[in-house]
Amino acid sequence: MQTDGPQRFARYERYQKRDDDRKTAAVALQEMSLNVPPTTEKPSVHDNCIKTIASLRLENQQLYTELNRLQVENTHLKTELLNLKFEDSAVATDSKTTFYTGIPSKALFMWVLSFCTTVLPSSRVVSPKGVLLCVLIKLRLNLHLEDIAFRLNISKTTVSDILNQGLPALAKKLNFLVQWPDKDSLIKNMPVIFKKTYPRCVSIIDCFEVFINRPGHLTARAQTWSNYKHHNTIKFFVSITPTGAISYVSRAFGWKDIRQSHYSTQWVSRQIRT
Repeated sequence: MQTDGPQRFARYERYQKRDDDRKTAAVALQEMSLNVPPTTEKPSVHDNCIKTIASLRLENQQLYTELNRLQVENTHLKTELLNLKFEDSAVATDSKTTFYTGIPSKALFMWVLSFCTTVLPSSRVVSPKGVLLCVLIKLRLNLHLEDIAFRLNISKTTVSDILNQGLPALAKKLNFLVQWPDKDSLIKNMPVIFKKTYPRCVSIIDCFEVFINRPGHLTARAQTWSNYKHHNTIKFFVSITPTGAISYVSRAFGWKDIRQSHYSTQWVSRQIRT
């Protein structure tokens, strides 16, 4: 029993020493952790993957931004293309104006437009410029109604109405341009080649035919049938001056309408004699 006391005391001292050692080690580790230099170890593969994913996400966001910008630009360009109508592009230059209308310049086309605006048929879907262009394209190029309707972005029925109303109105408005000049003016303005070869020429005459739909009336069908064209046509008797100006256009007549043809020939003959 007397030996138990010193043993307990010895165990107690050992326990206290171990506890002091642990505390000292903890303090030392804490001090070391505060003064640890930055690590120089290479990043792991996981860190590289995270960086790559972040870079790809940023690039993806930039691509989406560029896509949105291009979509907005594409929409804007489509709007501009729709606003650039055929009626504007067809008369943008003198060469295009001549090709589509036969009028030699854009300025002259605009003059004809301003001069004839009051007689052109009104339309809710096409401007006066488009109406005049529709009529002149039909006269110049003889395109199908579907083609003209597609070019002007209107219906085929609208094109037909414009032609039915616009042609007579323009003919009445511009008929003063077709006139027979006096003989002195013809001689004064005669080209040199005509003065040398045909000094007495005052008129060049010709007849031409225009295809028409097959008439339902049997008499009209027979009168307009052309053995030469093998089609139903109407005929016009035309006279031009040596300078190329149209000086006479007859009324339309059928191939077998002798009276109209004879009247036109006699009228021109009288003009030539005078």
